Amino acid sequence: MPWLQNAAVIRLMTLALLAATVLMARGNWELYAALLFSLAYSHYLLSFFYSRYQWQHIRASGGTWRTVLLAAGGLALYVAGLPLLMLFGVHHALNEVYTLYRKIPQRAGRGVVVSALFAANLLIYLTVLRHYPTQTALIGVLDGKMMVGAIAILYAVFFYALHSITREGERGLVREAVLAEAPWAAILALGFVYPMDFYDVIFYHFFFWLVFPFSTPLGRDSRASLRYAGLTILFSGIFLLLSPLGPLNYQLGGSLFLSQFQFWGYLHITLSFAMSRSNPDFIVRAFRPNAEPVTT
Repeated sequence: MPWLQNAAVIRLMTLALLAATVLMARGNWELYAALLFSLAYSHYLLSFFYSRYQWQHIRASGGTWRTVLLAAGGLALYVAGLPLLMLFGVHHALNEVYTLYRKIPQRAGRGVVVSALFAANLLIYLTVLRHYPTQTALIGVLDGKMMVGAIAILYAVFFYALHSITREGERGLVREAVLAEAPWAAILALGFVYPMDFYDVIFYHFFFWLVFPFSTPLGRDSRASLRYAGLTILFSGIFLLLSPLGPLNYQLGGSLFLSQFQFWGYLHITLSFAMSRSNPDFIVRAFRPNAEPVTT
């Protein structure tokens, strides 16, 4: 699906799925949570399945113990009670930059481009969730207008640096980035009048990973892409049947459904630093020294 290789199309489709879900289910927390957690468990499960080749690479590169220690660190954060909101914010911002913008040229100045965009996405995340109740006082004390000003400066740096490192035949990437980042302006404005929830952002992340794989080599193989979509629907359906809203005699209680979502979330996010290409190169190389650069 060549048209899905455009960052703006991927983001708009993801936001459309999120908007439809919020309008349909946000008013019913039990339904909203059951849908979210069922999709989350499917996402966790499939991420392990599709990372099996990365795990083989890690073992062959001698990175097994580093990965085990990384997982232990994630579980330690879970036990220590670090708010998932904070850990997920870093994961989300890295995902937005290193997944959508794999086509940024590998030239001098690329570090400025990706660093500015990472910081902008992280600040957008913190701004829309600045009033979200959490154990940390950081988000609640952030001034929204100052944050928007900082985000504007970071985007100015991002677009200037991106324009500087692209050549004449690559300027389409700048236009694509403008269209891809424009929806965040609307999201920021909406965040000042509509109380956004942490789970809205998590839903966005899971929908992103429903859409994005169709733009990759996996998505160019129709059988593989249909298999991925089918597995996502299948496992989400199974977990939904096991949810507190499921019709089965055996159901997972609401507190257990939530606690398992959080537990596996910490493990999934920390392991993604070893398994995923959606990270800075120095992190990828730490676990997979011979990993090849990925382009879309």
